[in-house]
Amino acid sequence: MLDHKHLIAKGKLQHKLSVEDVTNIINKLVTALGMKYVEAMPINPSVGYEPNEHPGVSGVGIITTSHIVVHTWDNTLDYQLDVYSCKSFKKEDVDLVLSSYGLIESSAKLFNRSYKIEQLWQKEKDQVKEQQL
Repeated sequence: MLDHKHLIAKGKLQHKLSVEDVTNIINKLVTALGMKYVEAMPINPSVGYEPNEHPGVSGVGIITTSHIVVHTWDNTLDYQLDVYSCKSFKKEDVDLVLSSYGLIESSAKLFNRSYKIEQLWQKEKDQVKEQQL
């Protein structure tokens, strides 16, 4: 049975992370969660440094059950993480990997995405109109 867990977390870095650090984080998450990379991807994980307006490292690992994404920002020492998989995983395993690299979580949500996805955009627009009246 497919599980469809989606973890979204954000927090602070104890220090700036390098491309190598983020690559290692994604690789260790794949291992710790018992996941596998999509073998057909030419570069996996794909990680790079953005030096311009919002400098930091971002990376994505495409796994056979979905994806793992990490974004970091040098100026604010913030990070955001997204782990989505239809294979079951434990948040505690994610926490252990992140803490070993100095990522301190400030908030997180774990969603069950096995429900019907409902479009919210029009509803949100209608609510804004009602509030303006």
